[in-house]
Amino acid sequence: MHYQKRKCFCKVMLVIGFVSLLFCAATEPVYADPKEEQQTAVDELKGRIMKLNNDISTAVVRQKELESEVEKVNQEMEGKQKTVREATKKKEKLEKEIGTRARAIQVNESRDGVWFLKLGELSKALLTLQSLQEIQMADEKRAKEYQQLVDQLGQQEGQAKEKQQEMESKQEELRETTTNLEVKKHELQGELSENQELLKTIKEQEQEQEETLKEEREGVVEQVTAGFFSNVRLPEEDSQGSELPSGTAKEVILEAEQFIGVPYVWGGTTPSGFDCSGLMQYVFARHGISLPRVSQAQQQFAKTIPLSQLRPGDLVFWGDPAHHVGLYIGEGFYIHAPQPGENVKITHESYHPFQSAGRVIF
Repeated sequence: MHYQKRKCFCKVMLVIGFVSLLFCAATEPVYADPKEEQQTAVDELKGRIMKLNNDISTAVVRQKELESEVEKVNQEMEGKQKTVREATKKKEKLEKEIGTRARAIQVNESRDGVWFLKLGELSKALLTLQSLQEIQMADEKRAKEYQQLVDQLGQQEGQAKEKQQEMESKQEELRETTTNLEVKKHELQGELSENQELLKTIKEQEQEQEETLKEEREGVVEQVTAGFFSNVRLPEEDSQGSELPSGTAKEVILEAEQFIGVPYVWGGTTPSGFDCSGLMQYVFARHGISLPRVSQAQQQFAKTIPLSQLRPGDLVFWGDPAHHVGLYIGEGFYIHAPQPGENVKITHESYHPFQSAGRVIF
């Protein structure tokens, strides 16, 4: 009996001990890896900065469009207003002529019921029936002309008013766009000012990546120049026994390559300065492919493809809707215009992985 009690006691103590161990394990604090936390913060900051730069570039593009539209609508409005002024003068002149004629002609009834017209220079002269008919026809024509002029003037005044309203609407949108542009610039400046340490880390990581992948990057550039692309992944139905991209893809990549070193400029669309989508639009246009202006529209325009089917000449995107775009050149590398203070360059996806891809060269 004593043995059984002791055995039971031991079992209870074992259970209590096991439960205690579980409790301790469950309550043991889990500490996050500081390096992982920092990397997460770095990646999030890169994403925010990239998005803000895109917002600013998009606002700059829209600002330029609106300035052009306002100028065009203003010219159209001034043209309509000029037409109204000319029509008004013509109407007033016709009214004056009709009024003068009405005053100059006085109709008097003779004793035998014959009507006479008294003209300024032909006072008291009896007009023949033919003369009366001619005058009547002329007056009817003038009256008809006057009515047509009044109708046209009403139409033209309406058109001028519509153009004025359109211009005022464009001007209001321009003011809002300009205000939003300044807000986004202020937000970006805030991010840059408040995250100096993370920005330093980003710069260090970028330099480290460039050094590590320098030889590989140069090798890819040589392959592009020579027209040979290794490790190019193509969908089975597109490959047809060949892993080489089309001649157009090579030409577009070589076109983009010559702009390496060109500074990033918000809203830039020329070799004096590009933003990310401006660079893509420019190099593709040089080879007969018209892309929309901004990255979101380019993402919608391109045929979406899985990242596993990427090939040189495809577009790669960040965000959905996209806030950045680059040109894939093979081996995980892409050409892009990064952000203010940097130049067009080749970057590897390991530094900032793209999230989707689209094809415009088939």
